[in-house]
Amino acid sequence: MAKYFHLFLILIGCAILAFVLTYSNNMVHSLNKEENTRVRQWAQATQLLASADVDDSQTVSLLLDIIQENNTIPVIITDSASNVILYRNISDNDSTMALPDIQIVLEKMKQHGTCIDIDFDGSIVQKLYFSNSRLIDKLAYYPLVQLALCLLFILFAYFVFSRARRMEQDKVWIGLARETAHQLGTPISALMGWQQILESGEDSSQVDKKMISQEMKRDVERLKTIADRFSKIGSQADLKDLDLSDTITQCVDYLRRRIPSRINIKFINETKNLSVKHNATLIGWAIENICRNSLDAIEVYGDIIVSLKAYNDKALICISDNGKGMTKSVASKIFSAGYTTKTRGWGIGLALAKRIVVEYHKGVIYVADSEVGKGTTIAISLKVESHK
Repeated sequence: MAKYFHLFLILIGCAILAFVLTYSNNMVHSLNKEENTRVRQWAQATQLLASADVDDSQTVSLLLDIIQENNTIPVIITDSASNVILYRNISDNDSTMALPDIQIVLEKMKQHGTCIDIDFDGSIVQKLYFSNSRLIDKLAYYPLVQLALCLLFILFAYFVFSRARRMEQDKVWIGLARETAHQLGTPISALMGWQQILESGEDSSQVDKKMISQEMKRDVERLKTIADRFSKIGSQADLKDLDLSDTITQCVDYLRRRIPSRINIKFINETKNLSVKHNATLIGWAIENICRNSLDAIEVYGDIIVSLKAYNDKALICISDNGKGMTKSVASKIFSAGYTTKTRGWGIGLALAKRIVVEYHKGVIYVADSEVGKGTTIAISLKVESHK
């Protein structure tokens, strides 16, 4: 998703940049064309005003208006020998310019500007040189400024989203570290307790060593399971055709021995020999995380019901509780890494469950139903491959 987002961001930036450059170039071209037209009108007005044929006072007034209206376009009129006759708009204060400075501007206009011949009675007497107005020159740099702004925007957006993604990854790593400590804590504490009993020096008749050995074996198996779980995160999961009900039964039986007696957990299996391609360790972990979430949602007494049914080509696992429930707003975010409503939670359990179901098993996990004060049902849908 991050890869596609970066590509989308680059495409949007390029589209904006292309639009801005095209629009700016068209605008500069239009203004340049308009200035050329105005200068030619100015030259014609100058030519007519100098002509002896113009004696109408209104025409003279109109021609003077045309000449005086040019307050932006730099122009210099010279005679045939390049002696300056008239100039306008070539500096901030034309009246203070010295002749050498005017000659420097004239030479630049000859090299880079445009020249219009003003003829009287068919012979060229004067030349009108002009260049782009300051507005046109400034607009020439406008696309570069916009390009710089667009690049700054793209870099800023990339930095912001990269930072947000890094923070999310940090939350995941912190959550995984805490989840590891939490997972390891219970069996390690149990093993330490059995060790203290064995080292207490009590009469062997008072110590059921066989029972202790069995319990220690269970705790060691639990440690192996935890190590197996975390080793599979980030690697290719080994999926096998197994009876899904057996995987759920083992998970529920383990939780039943570990959860408080005030909470009843049971498994309702509505299938028979439902073989589903899955990784038992990871699916068991996902179900366990959802059940622990249900356990936290039940404040005093309650029930957690895990059910399995088959429909069409899908296996549906539903984990229901009669806890405090949640709003639609919370339900839409519970699978996001780092999101939690618990005071001491770290928001990793359900995010891991989603990763296991969606990424490793190509399944679907969602909140099937939730109502504040009544409870929640989370469903996992896995594909059942037909065997011919």
